[in-house]
Amino acid sequence: MHTRSRVLLVAGSLVLTGMTLGACGSDSLADRHRQFRMNPTPELATLTHRRADRDNIGAIMWSENTRMIESDFGRAFYLDRPSRLTREPIPH
Repeated sequence: MHTRSRVLLVAGSLVLTGMTLGACGSDSLADRHRQFRMNPTPELATLTHRRADRDNIGAIMWSENTRMIESDFGRAFYLDRPSRLTREPIPH
């Protein structure tokens, strides 16, 4: 019985210490409310997008624009169809 009470005493003191240290916080409730009022949506960079969403949109736009300009260069320099200067007929 002596060891059981010692185990309970140690466990109780660990729980009490954990609760005491866990309850300590640098922000009071008023500070958290003030921070929330200053910026209620800190994860949003615009009205509807997060920074990651904005970066993804930019990456997609860059990829599409690059592919479109390569296609435009192909049409401008007639690289999108075979040459008609060969002796053999080329179906196109």
